[in-house]
Amino acid sequence: MKKILSIAFLLIALVSSKVYSQSNLTWVVKDKLEDNTFKTKQEFHISVSGLTSPNEAAEYCDKIKSNKDVESCDNLGQDVNGAYSINFKMVKPYESNYYINWAQKLGVSFIEARGQKKTPAEWLRGERK
Repeated sequence: MKKILSIAFLLIALVSSKVYSQSNLTWVVKDKLEDNTFKTKQEFHISVSGLTSPNEAAEYCDKIKSNKDVESCDNLGQDVNGAYSINFKMVKPYESNYYINWAQKLGVSFIEARGQKKTPAEWLRGERK
């Protein structure tokens, strides 16, 4: 009986972790980012690659909306490259570090902006300099 319960628990853990984890998520910022963008802008347009289905993209948008600082999030569907276009609007503007830390919490592996593709940690190191 212990063996059956152990196997069942392991299978449930594997299945549930697969449901909530995407791998190699990349945010590509579609907006032109300038020095004061984050201090003044509340609405952002991103392309998210690494999502495998429309349902997963909808769940990811719901995950974005679960942040109390997000006013709205719209999943605009898949683009020609297979990434999902997502627009989100914040309640108020925040510093760039806020968005980078939030992306890490959302499981983002890479952020591409200003022609550079870096991990969130690399972007944070650059912001601190």
